[in-house]
Amino acid sequence: MTTVHAVTDDTQGTGDADSLVPEDERARAIILRQLASSARTREHLRQKLAGKGISAAVARDVLDRFTEVGLIDDVTFARDYITSRRTARGISQRGLRQELTRKGVPEDIITEALSATTIDEERELALATVTKRWRSVATLEPPARRRRLASALARRGFPPELTYEVIREVEARMGAVGNDDEVTDLIEPD
Repeated sequence: MTTVHAVTDDTQGTGDADSLVPEDERARAIILRQLASSARTREHLRQKLAGKGISAAVARDVLDRFTEVGLIDDVTFARDYITSRRTARGISQRGLRQELTRKGVPEDIITEALSATTIDEERELALATVTKRWRSVATLEPPARRRRLASALARRGFPPELTYEVIREVEARMGAVGNDDEVTDLIEPD
């Protein structure tokens, strides 16, 4: 038996709030509208359907069908998300893991998608971030410069050890080597 609801959110674009639409059709329309703008995770779509009053059973059935035909694919979503966020924002593995978890991607999919990233790639990304930001902090006193660079890397999820190593390397390259104890204190406060 299909449940029928009055359409009040104009899912069909007709403006007729009194028309009756089966719940599974409403669910399909909501999902298609969400997917029209960008890829979404299954969990995001499940939450959207729940927020629109779609029953859990209908949501599960419709989501299963969309997954079966390949319109919902958390593996592809995770890989594409990682690629775009690393390119656009320079986010570390740890930062990407947190973002994907918030988006509802299952942990096993996140681990698989992130496994393609090597330690060297992570290091190169951190180096690129510090090098890019160098011009804006080069004139600052070494402690202030290091704080800002370390903060930039921390916001992107890089671990403290890598942060210390990369800041020292860029400072050496740029001829702005200071007291290493200041960098160590910045990353590992007493």
